Amino acid sequence: MRINKFIANSGYCSRRNADLLLDEKKVLVNGKIATKGMEVTCSDEVLISGKILKLSEDKKYYMLNKPKGYTTTLKDKFQEKIILDLLSGIDKRVYPVGRLDKDSCGLLFLTNDGDISFKLTHPKHNVEKEYLVKLDKKVIKEDLVVLSNGVFLEKIKTRKAKFEIFDYKNNMVKVFLKEGRNRQIRKMFKLLGYNVIFLKRIAFGKIRLENLKIGQYRELTQKEIEYLRSI
Repeated sequence: MRINKFIANSGYCSRRNADLLLDEKKVLVNGKIATKGMEVTCSDEVLISGKILKLSEDKKYYMLNKPKGYTTTLKDKFQEKIILDLLSGIDKRVYPVGRLDKDSCGLLFLTNDGDISFKLTHPKHNVEKEYLVKLDKKVIKEDLVVLSNGVFLEKIKTRKAKFEIFDYKNNMVKVFLKEGRNRQIRKMFKLLGYNVIFLKRIAFGKIRLENLKIGQYRELTQKEIEYLRSI
């Protein structure tokens, strides 16, 4: 098994963050600095920051309806509200999948399954996320066409996406993205002179938030887990 997959499957962090740890030479395998792409087995000693990693056999999968004002992190001494405060009933170490900024709310996955986390966040898997967005003024249809075809943010063009008017009277738009750059939707609309005043993720792939109340979480059903594994 590749070292980044081993780290992710142990529940320590996502595969992407495992690659960062490897770049920073913070991973030891049998007392030696690990390199990207190296193969390890359960008999090898994998060490990060003094902690020996073991493969997590008990995989957990949760959906949280994140409230606005909470930071998508498990530990941050500089933030008053973090999602860990909402997860008091979970006894396994899980971590959030993908971004959902402090000012946004809605569907957030949490798991200790590094493979699924990787599938859901890596662009090559084309997992679509659906958002409900309220703007500060009436939207012009032609602007949605411009955004759909991609715009440049920090000199990098966004991928093609879908933008649909959901409620014209209340300036509500639905957005469908297959990438997740930092505050991407807000920045895209800002580029064309709009301010986002409400943003909620309502679906991640085929799994929808539906009637889960704000601040509550639930375990995914077996059918939902099988869908994630099939991606």
